[in-house]
This record gives sequence, structure tokens and C-alpha cells, in this order.
Amino acid sequence: MMFPIKKFVWVFFALLLFATESFAGSFNHCAGEDGKKFFTDKPCPNQGISNKEAVSKKISKTRNTKSSPTKTYQEDEFFQLFLSLRNREMVKAQLGEPEAVNQFDNVTMWTYKHKVHSADGQVSNPIIHIVDGKPNLVNFVSPQEADEKILLANTRKKVLSQPAPKSKLYTVIEFESTFMNRRGEEVLKALGEPDSKNQVQGKETWKYNQIVKDAGKVWDQNIMFDFGRVNYIWSDRPSGGGPAAK
Repeated sequence: MMFPIKKFVWVFFALLLFATESFAGSFNHCAGEDGKKFFTDKPCPNQGISNKEAVSKKISKTRNTKSSPTKTYQEDEFFQLFLSLRNREMVKAQLGEPEAVNQFDNVTMWTYKHKVHSADGQVSNPIIHIVDGKPNLVNFVSPQEADEKILLANTRKKVLSQPAPKSKLYTVIEFESTFMNRRGEEVLKALGEPDSKNQVQGKETWKYNQIVKDAGKVWDQNIMFDFGRVNYIWSDRPSGGGPAAK
């Protein structure tokens, strides 16, 4: 029986496609000493690494040029290092540039991604508190919380480089439904920088002046964060009672 020509052609191209994909995924494309190209299932001669490893190293090298490498410390070791730091210049000399900078009144908080291991095996990231140009306190937070602070700082930079959002007067219910459980960067994009920042019960708290209306008056609104999200909101009467709501 004659084998159909069309069927033969389809089978031939299917086998060719399969062989090409398998070949490309399993072999390296090398150049010999005479300049001729050839394929091999081993690393290219005089190169020592496969194409896949070369690409991986190139990506790693690119990343390292964009951010300072992280270091690993034991908790006691890091604390002793902190005690030896006398000013912000020494902090940068030992730890490098911070990944994030956040300002709270007269305290500047520098967040680092260096890994600090506690005695019980927990891994955390350090935050250095700078007061009057000197390291005043160090506390350790989870990597997730450190990432939140870094994201918040990066968002703040973008917000400050753009025109301030138009002011809007919210009702109390509208404000709470809009911002409760929102991330800090979402609040910044909608409201801009707060009028003041503070720590209440150990939680980061922002205040926006005269931003909500209730009972015919305008009130200040306080936003408390927990794990990077708005956790609690309450109103304050502004000094002088504030203007009447329109």
C-alpha cells in the first residue's frame, strides 16, 4: 500500500518540530576554535558553564548593581554594632544606604533588609531611629513589615513628585468606608501627605486636618495603621472648633 504523500509531510514536520524543541532545550550552542558553530549537551569548551547558568549569572550581576547586598547578623552581634555607631555617617558606612526612609516628627527611621537572626531562629530586618543626626534606637521587624515600609517610602516619593490631590470634604461614614483596611500607599495617593504623624499605642498614626464633616462642623481625622493597613479611624475637634460644614 502506498503511504499518502500528505500524511507523510505532516508526520515529517511534526517530528522536525519535536526534535527542534527538544534539541533547543537540552543542548548548548557553541563556537569552536575554527569559528564554526556546533551543538553539545555539555558546557561549551573553554567556557565552563552552560548557557542557562550564564544567563542566571548575568541576571544576578544586574540585580547586584542596582541595590547593595544584604548581610546576615546574629541579634547580639548587630546590637553591639549598633552601640558603636555615633552618627548617621557611621551608620551608612557600616550598613549602606537604607532601603527606606520614613519621617515621624523629629525621628527619621531607616529601614534595612539585612537579615538578623534571633536566638530562637527568627529572621528580622532592622530599623534604625535617627534623632538629631545620631542613631537613637534600633528595633527589629518582620521581613513583611519591612517590605511594607519600603513600599510606603517609595510611594511617598512618587506622591511628592506629583501635584497634590484636590482637597475633598468627606462624611464620617464615607471616609471610614473609603479608607478602612487600605494600605498606606493608597491613602497617600488619595489624600497626599498627612498634616502630622505620631505613634499611638505603638502604632503609626496619621492626622488629616479638617477633612470630614459631621453635625454641621468640620473635624480632623486620625488614621491608625497595623501591619501596613488602616486599622482604626477616629475624629478630633480641630483647635478653635473649625469652620462650619457647608
